[in-house]
Amino acid sequence: MKRISMAEKQLYEKLKQKYLPNLTLEDSEFTTHDCYSFDPVMFIELKCRDIHYDELLIEKVKYDALINKPGPVRYVSETPKGCWVFDIKKLPEPCWYEKLLPDTTRSSWGNHELVWKMVGKYNINQGKFLVF
Repeated sequence: MKRISMAEKQLYEKLKQKYLPNLTLEDSEFTTHDCYSFDPVMFIELKCRDIHYDELLIEKVKYDALINKPGPVRYVSETPKGCWVFDIKKLPEPCWYEKLLPDTTRSSWGNHELVWKMVGKYNINQGKFLVF
């Protein structure tokens, strides 16, 4: 079963209720996206942040996997100030740099080790603000 946080599960439910009634939560732990829709076809990666940032992080390995999917791909990021969706295939590729980050996003998953990750950022102005 794919591991997503409770916040990401709640974001998935809001997206399904308001925007994509055919949205399906991915059930395989080996996928590179969190949910998908076949009508319309779309793959979605969800991220929920406890703190608001005007520039939202995306890992390069995640970006590379998403950008190579067939059809539309969305990166949806929610912060305490709202939720933004990014059509990453229509945006310029982020500038990549290395950053020391926790191995896993959620400390409740048990791994507190810091590792170097290649990351980039999307400014919230590059995305579309979602209203729930």
